[in-house]
Amino acid sequence: HAGKWLCGSGGSRSLAANADVANELEKLAGIYAAHGRQKWRHYAYSKAAKAIRSFEVELSSAEQLEGVQGCGEKVRAKVAEVLTSGTLRRREMLEQSETVVALASLTSIYGVGPSVASEWLAKGVRSIEEAFEAGLLNDTQLTGFRHRVDLAERIPRAEVAAISAAVVAALHALLRA
Repeated sequence: HAGKWLCGSGGSRSLAANADVANELEKLAGIYAAHGRQKWRHYAYSKAAKAIRSFEVELSSAEQLEGVQGCGEKVRAKVAEVLTSGTLRRREMLEQSETVVALASLTSIYGVGPSVASEWLAKGVRSIEEAFEAGLLNDTQLTGFRHRVDLAERIPRAEVAAISAAVVAALHALLRA
């Protein structure tokens, strides 16, 4: 039963082909999550990606996943496609669709999730700038919009560690007082 049940796996040891397949499935799951109305597909592809990352044998064919929890017939077809071509046509097609591009743009702002983005799309709003101009942003979203460049910038790990150490030291000092 090794590798059959996700909960019985010993960790997330990632083999090269398995990681490639899992990455493609996670990207597809992310697209479905952003779409909002596709939560079950998001869940299914996320679960399959996790199972594949935990699979203890390097994948060379989708048939190896037969009987693995979370890897049904449709998932195995996607796995076969990734193993053959290195990518998923469905993901590439969805990433280029106008709706997914608009959803990604809108949800990139702090405070805007899939539900709000879908509502705005239904009103014809295709970008965060259009939402701003239409006065649709609440205070949290407005803060996210104003600071979007700063929020998108990655902070070096060393800087995060220094900030963390300062906060911990301040809390210890406060608790001793």
